[in-house]
Amino acid sequence: MGNESVKNMLVEFKSRLRTLKKIAEEKQKAIVEFDYGKIEDAVKQEEKIISEILEIHKFFASSSDAKKLAELSRSDPELHKLRSEIESEAGEVRKLNSENRYLLSHSLMFVKGLIEVFQEAGKINKKV
Repeated sequence: MGNESVKNMLVEFKSRLRTLKKIAEEKQKAIVEFDYGKIEDAVKQEEKIISEILEIHKFFASSSDAKKLAELSRSDPELHKLRSEIESEAGEVRKLNSENRYLLSHSLMFVKGLIEVFQEAGKINKKV
C-alpha cells in the first residue's frame, strides 16, 4: 500500500463523506418540510453512498493496513491533514444523523398526538 494509493483512497473517502453530509442536510430539510418523497429519495441516495464508503473501508480494513495507515499519516503531513479532514467530515455526518433521528422521533410523537386528538374528537362527535 503506497502513499499515493492511500492518498487517492482517502481523497475518495472524504468526497463520499461530503456527499453523505449534503444528503443528510437535504434529508433534514425534507423532514422539517414533511416531504415524504424527498425523505425517501435521500434515504436511497444515502444507501448508495454508504455502500460506496463500505467498499473504500474494505481497502483499509485489515489491522495491518490500519497500522500502516496510522504510521504513514504520522510521517506524511498531507496524509495527516487528509485524515483530520475526514474525521471532521465524519463528525459532521454523525451530528446531522443525530439531529435527523431527533427530528424524526419528534415528528412521530407529533403525529401520534394528532391521531389521539382526532380520535377523541370523533368520540365526542359520536356522543353529540
